[in-house]
Amino acid sequence: MPVVSLTARIFRVQLALQKIAANVLDQPSELRFRRLRRSNSALANKVLPIPGAEELLHAIGFETISVDEHAESLMFLSAASVDETLLRQALTGLDDLI
Repeated sequence: MPVVSLTARIFRVQLALQKIAANVLDQPSELRFRRLRRSNSALANKVLPIPGAEELLHAIGFETISVDEHAESLMFLSAASVDETLLRQALTGLDDLI
């Protein structure tokens, strides 16, 4: 398995976070874009381990919630908490990263 540079990992996370924010911005009423399963392989292994990624999701309104007693948890953004200005600022900030 090839070693992936930190820059490449950050770039992948940048793209993933941009996609999450853009999807919510484009379709704020669509639940599937406002609910992220923390157990999702890409989220758990590639996005959340990067410092600042989870904090950014929280900053744009996502909250971590427990779904059941079996420790399933989600990152959830309620429809009422969707802030288009904040999402646009996040997208602009992510564009400026690399």
